[in-house]
Amino acid sequence: MTAAPAGAVRLPLPALNLILAAFLGGALLNLHHLALWALPVALIAALWRWRTAAGGGRWLPGRLLRYGALVGLTLAVLGTFRTLNGVAAGATLLTAMGALKLLEAARPRDFAFLVGAALFLLLAACLDAQALWRLPLYALDLWVCCAALLALARGASPAPMRDALRESGRALLLAAPLALLLFLFFPRLPGAFWALPQERDAVTGLSNELDPGGIAELAQLDDPAMRVRFDGPAPPRAERYWRGPVLHDFDGRVWRARPGFFARRPALEFTGASYRYSIAL
Repeated sequence: MTAAPAGAVRLPLPALNLILAAFLGGALLNLHHLALWALPVALIAALWRWRTAAGGGRWLPGRLLRYGALVGLTLAVLGTFRTLNGVAAGATLLTAMGALKLLEAARPRDFAFLVGAALFLLLAACLDAQALWRLPLYALDLWVCCAALLALARGASPAPMRDALRESGRALLLAAPLALLLFLFFPRLPGAFWALPQERDAVTGLSNELDPGGIAELAQLDDPAMRVRFDGPAPPRAERYWRGPVLHDFDGRVWRARPGFFARRPALEFTGASYRYSIAL
């Protein structure tokens, strides 16, 4: 254990309570896809930090212990998800790193990082689950995050939690009409940004393999699968037909295109009108 570094601040307990509530609230909103060990780690770190602050302690874990925890938690995420990419793995990694940050937070920027991590966890939850019944939970966590930022901006001023919650709630209510106008009239970004396909989801389009048993949900993407440019007039709409990929090989679970299936074949005799075109898949 080492003493608090230079520039450390002593946050009032109400401000720390709001920061911990914002961070833990973001982690709880992602509970359905977090690793089983992630939330207990965050709860233990938050409880340790709260007891240290309530008891007037200023002791922080040593650098060696923190670096070891950093490596261990990163390896735990890799061992659980086999990757650091994706909403589930990313939310778990962010929860673990936020818990680790609780063990060393001493300056205002450290606590601001924790509120930022809570906001990113809220965004991850919104991208992953958009059920209507979750909207009040998202709004509640956003309210707590804004109150935590307000309490953090006040520094050592020991304002009660209800004052920060009341002022942040008033600011959110004043911003709600502008947010509604932007939602209704601001140009939407093209693509499926708000419908990220999950790890077990299949997407529409063309592929060299198909796993029917691995399809939990089908994400309808707006991206074009094929573009055709004709040199001259296009054929009638009824004749615009192309054969898609043929998946020959089946291993009992996945259909795949046969590699090297381009042997020389007998010449074909074409009839009817001819067209020249280029295809971009």
